[in-house]
Order: sequence, then C-alpha cells, then structure tokens
Amino acid sequence: MTIDVEIELGCGPVLPYEVSTEAGFQNLVSGPCLLYGWSCIESTGAAAASLKLFTGTESLGFLAAPSGGMAAPMASQRPVYCKGGIQTYILSGAVDCVVYATPL
Repeated sequence: MTIDVEIELGCGPVLPYEVSTEAGFQNLVSGPCLLYGWSCIESTGAAAASLKLFTGTESLGFLAAPSGGMAAPMASQRPVYCKGGIQTYILSGAVDCVVYATPL
C-alpha cells in the first residue's frame, strides 16, 4: 500500500548532517524532518561498506534507504517525511557519509 501525502510547509534550508564512521546506530536528526538525499563512500578501500537510514529509531522507525549505493550520491524524487527524525546504521566497513535534511 502506498500513501501519497502532499505537505505544504514553510521549510527552512536543507542542512548537511555528517554520519559518524563508527559501526552501529547513530541519531542524526531528532524530531520531524524531511529527508532529501545522502552522499556516502567507503572510506578505507579495504572492504565493502553497508549503511541504512531509518525514519526514527531502530526499534520504532521504518527503513528509508537500504544499504549499498556507496559510489554515487542518492536523492529522493520527493522529500521523505521522517516523523521521528533520522537514524543511521552502519552494518560494515568504514563510511564517510553526509545526509541532507530539513528539520521541521
């Protein structure tokens, strides 16, 4: 099931949020926001990196972006509404990553 919602908001600028290189979960944005895209690379060249973006926390959020796609920046065709904020999860490898979002 897909629900298409148009949100008209007086949003601020799209801001960059740097992802820590440590494995595990990291809270990037607390509270509601719009996710616009991300740019991630594997930083050591030693192994494949894997990262996931969640809308909210690992226990309460939904997967917003699957792992992979480390070679090129990725963007959504439309902003993704993240009611509970944005959290990242680095599964493996070392990642240099920036996530672009607007807090609401």
